[in-house]
Amino acid sequence: DGTLYWLEARPQEKGRQVVCRRARPDEAASASERGGVDVTPAESNVRTRVHEYGGAAHMLGPDGDGIIYSGFQDQRLYWAKADGSILALTPPAAYEQDTLYRFADGVLDMPRNRLICVREDHTNPKPAEVVNAICAVALDGSGDMEVLASGRDFYGAPRLSPDGAKLAYICWDHPSMPWDSTELLVADLDAATGQVAATSSVCGGPGKNTSVLQPAWSSKGELHFVADTTGWWNLYKQSADSKVVNLCPRDAEFSGAAPGWGLGGQNYCFLPDGRIVTSYEDRSIGSTKLVVLQEDPEAQSKSGSFFDFLPWGDKGGAGVLVREYGQECLPRSVGAPCPSPDGQTVYFLGGDPDT
Repeated sequence: DGTLYWLEARPQEKGRQVVCRRARPDEAASASERGGVDVTPAESNVRTRVHEYGGAAHMLGPDGDGIIYSGFQDQRLYWAKADGSILALTPPAAYEQDTLYRFADGVLDMPRNRLICVREDHTNPKPAEVVNAICAVALDGSGDMEVLASGRDFYGAPRLSPDGAKLAYICWDHPSMPWDSTELLVADLDAATGQVAATSSVCGGPGKNTSVLQPAWSSKGELHFVADTTGWWNLYKQSADSKVVNLCPRDAEFSGAAPGWGLGGQNYCFLPDGRIVTSYEDRSIGSTKLVVLQEDPEAQSKSGSFFDFLPWGDKGGAGVLVREYGQECLPRSVGAPCPSPDGQTVYFLGGDPDT
């Protein structure tokens, strides 16, 4: 419905992390100095220890109904619903020992009433014996789980296609770190069971020394991702004929800050009209530039939004039109864009040296 949510770390509360949303006008008296109200319970700490670095510990519930999150103390999944009730998705009835499993980086699969996420199994707590997998978790509170992908040392970024037929995810193996070498895979899901029927590799893989990160599907069902195939993290798309296209070739990083260090990072987003908003670090001026890409030159936006006040610049890869924005009205550092449902507003993380 366009409500803005964010994750807020509070040093004054021993580092507790809280999901907040923008306060409604009738909540102004109880809102924080940042204009927000807490969404997750007062005793909760929204944080996951998957890969130890964590990240992506929460997400919106189905149809915007509350927040699904990982609780730091026991590493179980909870659904804090909008009516104030709390449903444990991985309750003690499913497995008795707290912290036995850790969960992160989820995506909803509503036709199958489940959440697909990264699961880390600490049945054997020795670091070399910890098992990572892509796992489905039922949304009914039963704690039922089903492994969809396993066998690699690490997994991240499970992303479901708009039609629910394909699941993209990245994986990699020790001793590589995600900024060194990963592989982007796409699994075909059985329409009836939701189980993996077949898997294909899109980019990267063992021995290729390519870091692939941040997969995401456009509303048209086209898979996009960031990869350093050229030595720079650029934004790519897998075309209809399965070819991989660099949308905006630059000797620059489109990956955002600290790529791969934590789960859930994404430095681009899709507007409703099909345009893509991203950013890259321009080392010649010591700041980032906000970039808007138009993949279909015939589908020019008529929205009259902020992103229309400059003319289209040079073409990117495959004839993609490019607009770049410097510091005309932006802070020195911008990244992690997130659009409003109508595409008229894009929120992002940003700052200057003095803030």
